[in-house]
Amino acid sequence: MQPIVVGTPDHNADATAHCALTSIWDNAIIISVKENVSFILGAYFVLGIGVLLADDADWVRRLEVKERESLAAMNLLADPKGEIRVRVLDPENGNGFDVSLSGAGTRCRFFPADYFPEDLRKRVSALPCAQVGGGLRWFVLKRTSDAWVGYVDERPVLKMPECWSGGMEIWHAAGNAPDADKIDDYTQKLGSFKFEDNFLVPAGSEFPPTWEVISGIWKLHSVTGSVSGSSGGYQLARQPKPEKSPNFYTLEGGGTNGAVLAGEPFYSRYVYRAAVQHNSGTNGLVFLAGEYGGYLAFTTRTDPSAGRLTLDFWRKPRQADEPVEILDTVETELPAGQWLLLEVQLHDDRVICRADNIEVIRRKMLLPPGGRFGLFSNMPAGESTRFDDVLAETHCDRPFDAPEDVAFATRRQSPGMTALLREGTTWLYSPPVDALTNIWEYGSPLDGALRQESLFVASSDDFICGLTAAEGTSSENRFRFTCRQHAGAREYRLEHVTPTNSTLLDTHTAAFSSNRVTLALDALRPNELRCYAEGRMVCFHRPSAAVRAGGVQGVVAAADGDMFFTAPEVLSRDIVLSERFEKNPLYVNDPYMRHWASPEGQWVTFKDGMTWFKGDITGPVKVRLPVVNGMELHLCVPEDASNGMCRVSVAGDVISVFTPDSGDEPAFTVPSAEVPEIAVGKEKARLFTLGMEGLVVWLGGDETLLARAHLSAPLRGRKMRIAGMTVGNLSRTLVKRDNVFDTLFTESLYNWTINGGR
Repeated sequence: MQPIVVGTPDHNADATAHCALTSIWDNAIIISVKENVSFILGAYFVLGIGVLLADDADWVRRLEVKERESLAAMNLLADPKGEIRVRVLDPENGNGFDVSLSGAGTRCRFFPADYFPEDLRKRVSALPCAQVGGGLRWFVLKRTSDAWVGYVDERPVLKMPECWSGGMEIWHAAGNAPDADKIDDYTQKLGSFKFEDNFLVPAGSEFPPTWEVISGIWKLHSVTGSVSGSSGGYQLARQPKPEKSPNFYTLEGGGTNGAVLAGEPFYSRYVYRAAVQHNSGTNGLVFLAGEYGGYLAFTTRTDPSAGRLTLDFWRKPRQADEPVEILDTVETELPAGQWLLLEVQLHDDRVICRADNIEVIRRKMLLPPGGRFGLFSNMPAGESTRFDDVLAETHCDRPFDAPEDVAFATRRQSPGMTALLREGTTWLYSPPVDALTNIWEYGSPLDGALRQESLFVASSDDFICGLTAAEGTSSENRFRFTCRQHAGAREYRLEHVTPTNSTLLDTHTAAFSSNRVTLALDALRPNELRCYAEGRMVCFHRPSAAVRAGGVQGVVAAADGDMFFTAPEVLSRDIVLSERFEKNPLYVNDPYMRHWASPEGQWVTFKDGMTWFKGDITGPVKVRLPVVNGMELHLCVPEDASNGMCRVSVAGDVISVFTPDSGDEPAFTVPSAEVPEIAVGKEKARLFTLGMEGLVVWLGGDETLLARAHLSAPLRGRKMRIAGMTVGNLSRTLVKRDNVFDTLFTESLYNWTINGGR
């Protein structure tokens, strides 16, 4: 039986994939797709010819990798031609693959040949090593549940889907063994991490030990160093105390090419962001900083002619005497002298750069297996800049920029489903079927909660389409959100599906719309499944705390004719702007500051006795309320009225919710005894939450859903009023609004200080 070989040829080549489809697009246009997939990292193919790797080497067992998500590294002695041979073995079943690595090419031999499916072998990509001679070189295998990537000297040379989930052994040819006194290797378990630093430290603290100064001048900046004298005609009797606010300290950087680092060298697939107050020089983020020097950077500088900010993405080589390499540059209209939020998002093979949450650079490139993150400052002599609000955390976002991204991420798909590229957007084609049998599943079983969104376009007015999210690590049990359009009506359904049963969790019916629909299934918020159609929530469910909606995702489709859908936009972070709340309890409990920082400070009682919410309701809102008989809450109050379109009242220990569709009768009622008691300080109280978003109004607790109602149209009116509540009762309320850009306080809290804040 012949083994299967995949890999790179000794010269550049193109793999051409032909896909011809004829169907209806945008109601009128006939299309034919013919895509060229370049031979680069991320283009997946099988080389059907080539010299088979001989299995005649003496193999040496080097590393045991037990964890499913790990980094395994070892140094190897390349032969005079620069060749390294590695074997990766499944010790439980005896299957695996051999890899030959050299400047001439990278070749992979699977064994036994009939063990690994052809679909997996087709998704292997390879690149040659750097052209060097013999000597010690580092081989690294980054193993995750959705991709295995091999590196030589931090350069990727091989990428493939996960071949098995159990234990792994890494062997190498005996001729590649280093001398006994030079052997070095290690394994590192990978997992999610979160690093956050807003420099809220006690007064007089030293430089944070979590940061390592590499070069330049770095120190904590305290606002107390510059607050003195008088302000606004008031004499400051004392200085503000730094521990009162997270904004009293920032990190200050200066000097020539200054860099400070945090994190671990094996961190990868992370999002890293920080606020930068840029005035002059060059300032920003560094990331993927290796143990032996070198890093990538995303920085800002002021254009001397225009006076506006220019954003640069660049690489600093390991060698200190080599110049930096500018990879991309973006000019902006932003002026200098303000705070700018810079962010980078790292994948295995691409970098995404954002400024103030706006994507400005997306670049596919060869990246090392991991690296630390930090800050960069290159300032004129005697000047410095400030950094704050540092956050770095792993992510599970999945970009589908090209059909090869779809091919690599695919775990299961129905026959005839094909990926294609049209005008920069990746689409998938779903052939005609009679029932809901066309399915495409993708992703990793270990992914956390995700939000996925797709646009579906059918060639007929009757169709079924939807999105799925696994319940935990198995896609056999999953949540499924579908849209069925038939006979002039639409029905949205959220179901829990198992191999033997389907349970309806929520449903909503709407009028016929068109032959296209945008659907989103969002599990990002704990204990919430939110389903959207055309940007409005139409179905809602709260799974129990023990149920995790994550892991493998999917798309389902069925129609008498052709159907297309965009490759999903997959996010692992909630990017919706929401109201922020002060995290420092000294604010919340201060007699003066509590008017801004505590729950009762969200309400204002006017001379006519009416109590109104301070802000406007411009989008989704949640209102936490105590069970108080006689209480009444009016939501979505029009500008010229005092009563809301939606109303919540408590009478006789029964909570009633009224909507425009329900009229004078409640849409639903909930006995207050069903609201669980929770500890509030030294007391216990029954607190419930009313949520309103899109076409759904719901009532529940922190983890429970007690009742819900659907609306025929979104509610209008931006004001909210409450009655029947004392100040003590109001202190147990809390209003959380989405679509609110909230900046809290600035650095110097003069008003708090001069008005008696302690």
